[in-house]
Amino acid sequence: MVQDALNKGKDPSSVYPHIPNVNVQLQAHTLLHLDKCPSYLVLAKTNWDYFGEDACTAYNACHSATLQVAADRDLQLAYAMNAFSNHFL
Repeated sequence: MVQDALNKGKDPSSVYPHIPNVNVQLQAHTLLHLDKCPSYLVLAKTNWDYFGEDACTAYNACHSATLQVAADRDLQLAYAMNAFSNHFL
């Protein structure tokens, strides 16, 4: 859907509300592999840094440290830290 929007010259964010909810599919898929990983819902329940408000808190903490490193002029490290921060979004 996103690629179709891009191909038509549309803003990709315009299709996000129309993308089907994949939570049910992820839960069903992960339930079939409980020997290898926890189910999607169990993961969402216990991995707070990646879901909900705690993801914002984790991002803000990492990004704040990133800004300090950048201000200290270690830009290569700051870029790496920023990439790490962004994975919480």
